[in-house]
Parts: sequence; C-alpha cells; structure tokens
Amino acid sequence: MQEKKLFDYYEISRNYLVIYYRQMKPSEMKDLNFDLKAEIPGIYQAPATTSYLYYTNEYKYWTDGENITVVN
Repeated sequence: MQEKKLFDYYEISRNYLVIYYRQMKPSEMKDLNFDLKAEIPGIYQAPATTSYLYYTNEYKYWTDGENITVVN
C-alpha cells in the first residue's frame, strides 16, 4: 500500500498499526482496506482511534473502536 501511495509511512508498535500522511485537505477522508486472517473465534472491539497533525496532539479527533465478530 505504501508503494501505491495510499499513505506515506507506517509502523507497527506492539499490536497497533500507525499510518502517517504528509498532508490531507480539510474534510478529506481516506479509505484503506486490509485482508486479515482471524484465528480465534469471538466478539472483539478495537481500541479507540485518533488522528491529528504531527506535533499538534492538542487537536486530536477520536472515534470509537469498531466491533467485529469472528466465526469458525
């Protein structure tokens, strides 16, 4: 995805994926699709997600984590 310029940089830290963009226009939305492999059935909720300009974390925008159900 990085080679396709869908984002500028990423890092994986613990169980978190952090995606960086060099710039975004006001009200611009980004849509990324991931193919994931589930191994343990259950109902899960992702932690809350935040976005903000680099070095301006006082202007964070938070959203609730998504809920997913993994079945056999």
